[in-house]
Amino acid sequence: MKNRLAQKRVSGGVEVRRELLGPEEARSCPACGAVGTLVPFRGGDLRGADLRPDDVRITDAQYGRCWPLSRCRRCGMVTAHPMPPAELLSRLYEAVEDPTYAAEAPFRRRNFERILRFLTDRLGLRPGRLLDVGAALGVLVEAARGAGWDAYGIEPSRAMAEAARRRGIPVETARLETWDGPVHAFDVITLLDVIEHVAEPDWFLAKALRHLRPGGIVCIVTPDVTSVAARLLGRRWWHYRPGHVQFFSPRSLNALIERLGGRVVARRRYCWFFSLDFLLSRFHGGRPVSWLPERCRRWVLPVNLRDSLEVYARWGHPEASVGPGGAST
Repeated sequence: MKNRLAQKRVSGGVEVRRELLGPEEARSCPACGAVGTLVPFRGGDLRGADLRPDDVRITDAQYGRCWPLSRCRRCGMVTAHPMPPAELLSRLYEAVEDPTYAAEAPFRRRNFERILRFLTDRLGLRPGRLLDVGAALGVLVEAARGAGWDAYGIEPSRAMAEAARRRGIPVETARLETWDGPVHAFDVITLLDVIEHVAEPDWFLAKALRHLRPGGIVCIVTPDVTSVAARLLGRRWWHYRPGHVQFFSPRSLNALIERLGGRVVARRRYCWFFSLDFLLSRFHGGRPVSWLPERCRRWVLPVNLRDSLEVYARWGHPEASVGPGGAST
């Protein structure tokens, strides 16, 4: 069958077109946009009716529980197939609370300070306007403001956004997909461990571009399904969790960025900072470790298993439409 275009959709001024390679009823790849290229990759045991907000906490420890997954033959993207309804995911994230993340917030700040230093020291950016999407308790927003950025966050969880505001951190309760924020207003948009949670990452990223100024930078952090850790651990890989429905590789993330008219300007592997207490609790289903001496609980350890991508991409013209193969039109 000859290739042809279909499923045009506009999100935030960016027209995303998906390329047909097969029957129109087949689901398209959320990275490269091809249809008819998804093949079974890994079985899953999750059902939407069974999920509760606690199952999608940032700090949940249900490693190995995942949706049925398929892989794109063209770009290697791995995606939940069938995909749980976007409305279900939205309801879960709006209701989620995460006291463990609140306790870990001082240590997570180190993750974000490392990104802020990279933006200024390595990419040469001067502090400007920054939007953090999926801001949780506003830890990155607070760190960015302390470093001279005019930073703002949006977060779907009502409880976490309200907790941030109580501390004087500007985090709005909102989902990016429906957020009516300022257009082309931000120099940097951060999507840190966010894009793997959404049903349609291409529309999601296109919507983010509506709020990015021409020439601005988007920073994406997301698990790498082709990493050595993912291959060695198999089903036990810690990123196979109820909240994750998309799994990128360097190749598939590049495909998505280029398809939307962006250009990768830097990449590296994400480094985490966790307390010893938190790390040990991961081996006990998220439960605290009673035998650990109190003086050791707050020791901070860097963890870099090289299984999370940290990618910086620049968009010169966020309004450009995108045709097949990622070519701007």
